[in-house]
Formats: sequence, C-alpha cells, structure tokens
Amino acid sequence: MASKLPSSESFSIEPAESPTDVQYAAGLVLKEEWHIAEYDFPIIKSLSPDRFYIAKLKGRNIGCLVILMVNPNHAYIHSFIIEEGYRGRGYGTRLFDVVLASLGPSCSVTLDSVENMAPYYEQRGFKRFWTADLYNCSVTAVSHYLSKLEELPHVHITASLEEISFDALAAYDDSVSGEPRSSWLKKWIFESDGSSWVAVDKTGKIVGYTVCHALLTDTLKSEKKRYRISPLFANDLLTAKHLLKAVADYCLAKEERADYTVLCLQFATTNPGALNLCRELKGEFKETFVKMYSEGAKEQDTSRTYVYYPY
Repeated sequence: MASKLPSSESFSIEPAESPTDVQYAAGLVLKEEWHIAEYDFPIIKSLSPDRFYIAKLKGRNIGCLVILMVNPNHAYIHSFIIEEGYRGRGYGTRLFDVVLASLGPSCSVTLDSVENMAPYYEQRGFKRFWTADLYNCSVTAVSHYLSKLEELPHVHITASLEEISFDALAAYDDSVSGEPRSSWLKKWIFESDGSSWVAVDKTGKIVGYTVCHALLTDTLKSEKKRYRISPLFANDLLTAKHLLKAVADYCLAKEERADYTVLCLQFATTNPGALNLCRELKGEFKETFVKMYSEGAKEQDTSRTYVYYPY
C-alpha cells in the first residue's frame, strides 16, 4: 500500500485507494472536457498502483495527479487537475512538485500541456518536444473523403491481431514512441474494449498500426458519440490514410446515427503528412497541445506519428 506524501496539517496528498477515488479523478477529467475512455484509469491504476494521487484540503478532495509508469525509468503525467475553486492558491504547485520529487532523479517525465500552461512547466525544467492540434471530424465525412483512396501496394490492413506477433508490434511501437512500453500496449489493445488495425507489408513487416476507443461522454453537454484514435503510427501517408479509413468504416458500421458520430484526431503538427491530412479532412479545430519532456526523456519519431493522443 502506498503511503501519504509530505503534507501540511490541512493539505495532504494521498494515494487513491478506493474505486471512489478513481471515479473522482475521472469526474474531474470529464468536467474539463478532456478525452477519457472507460478503461483508461483502470489500466493506469493496474500498471502504476502507487502513482495515483488525490489532493485533499481539510479532508476534502480538491484535485488529482495521475501518473502512468510507462517503464521503470519513464513516467507520463496523465492527469493533473485542481478543482476550479481552489486554483491560484498554490495547491497545484505543491501537488506537482512533491509528486515529481518522489519519482527520483533517474526517472524521466513527459506530459501534454495546453499552450497557456506550457510556461508553467518550462519554469519547472520541462522542454517542448512538438505540438499536436486536436480536431473533431465527422466520421461520415472522413469515410467519404477516404472512399476513393488509391490502392496500397504490397501492404494489407488487418484487424485480426492473432495474425500479428505482439513482440513485433511492441517493437514497432517502441521505435516510434521512443520509450519501451509493451506492458501498457498489451493492456491498451487487449484489455481496453478498443479495436485495432495493423498494416503489414508483403514480407510480414509491420509498417503502421492504430487503436480506436469509444470515449466517455458527458451527455448533458453532448449527445454525440465520440471515438478517440490513439495512436496512428505509419511509415507513410498512404498507409496512414488506409488505417484511418478502416477506423471510419468500423465506426460507421457500429453506430446507428453516423451523423452523431465524431472521430477525435490529434494531428502531429511537425509531420507534414499529418498536417496535409488534417487540412483535407476539414474537421472542427478544438485546441493545441504541447508535448513536453524532462531531462533524459527520449524523443518520439514524429515523421511516423500521424494521430496521437497520449495514453
């Protein structure tokens, strides 16, 4: 069992021990209108049971900081939220600094920030990797646009993962993401109620893959069904388009009201092919995220990163 982190008499940082704590953190994420799927937090909790923190003030929950240990030497900050009424009073900074200090100097850290928060993280030693623009795209429009794609020579797309060596898929993912993360990837694909597609060339070599999850939706704010693609890695733009088409066709077949179905796509802006695809799909721009890293973190291969929504 994890122990409390250093705190003051009225402010404490405590490990999330109960399902209620996890539900509280998920509720904060939904309130911020961030993207979360049903299995996101259970997967993180199973991989990083001692890195799921709740901030309390006089015993009342006021925020959370959720960390995914991607591997023993690398952490990803998944969620860092202080309730609106408690912001600007130093609680978030105390939560952030104490938790990061507990990781130790040998652990590198990455996170995704909205643009206006990036200076806050830069003051704490983080540097910018690259940016990604989030768009909501109608699944009907995506499927229609990609309906007349040219053939993909010598490559086939499969959703039958029993045909694929998981070790080979994990190796491909590592080569793009920069960090070994096979334990996470296995749960992301096989234990998350998601759907996956892999692109394989005629020699059996993996040249791309993607995973799609249905998102939890605050029905008071939106009746639309949303799907998140994360990630979409591919060796070239045409392969990326065919993988995206497979996702769009799947969603069209699954949903009765296709006009109420949206693909949430976060395009890597440092990849010219991803930017081109983004412009062609003509989705609704939502916001820009900044990928940030601490000293020692490995760089991601953005030339093969088309759509990316972290963990």
